[in-house]
Amino acid sequence: MFVIIGIVVVFACVLGGYVAMGGKLFVLWQPFEVVIIVGAAIGAFYYWQS
Repeated sequence: MFVIIGIVVVFACVLGGYVAMGGKLFVLWQPFEVVIIVGAAIGAFYYWQS
């Protein structure tokens, strides 16, 4: 439970600070970047497991 609360607080603080400084949240949404990061994470995890 504390892990979930911690993750929510971190995301709220990071995104809230970004918006407070005039940032646009839409700019952060980069679908291909998400594919690259998630693919690399999954590949590294399976490599580590073998």
